[in-house]
Amino acid sequence: MEYYPKQRDTNCVQHNTNDDGQWIANFMRIYYRDLFNYGTRFTMDEELIKDCIQEVFISLWQRRHTANEILHPKFYFLRAVKNKILKSLDSTRRRQKRDSQLETYDFFHEFSIEKVIISREISTENCTRIRMIL
Repeated sequence: MEYYPKQRDTNCVQHNTNDDGQWIANFMRIYYRDLFNYGTRFTMDEELIKDCIQEVFISLWQRRHTANEILHPKFYFLRAVKNKILKSLDSTRRRQKRDSQLETYDFFHEFSIEKVIISREISTENCTRIRMIL
């Protein structure tokens, strides 16, 4: 990862209260490559990495008025992207496990009208026999 002076980071953070979006574009330009390379440590799915990076920046944009509390943006982004990727991988793993378990269950049961009629007749005959015995 490249070294960026702390002054550059704090300048971006101090200007985050305006709504022109230039400050977040600066963050993306500065950190995107490093975040992408860091994301490849957790998965080789490039689209997932790109989506997670984008979600982190969208989240920051949505919370832009409270984002000035970020003291070290580089480490903030690295941690945020890592957490987002791991959460996404875990969610995918759970979904795949659940889907594979659902495939083993036989939820399809055929109800034919003939079986229903036969069942009713047997039930009626049993009731009639019980009444005769009593």
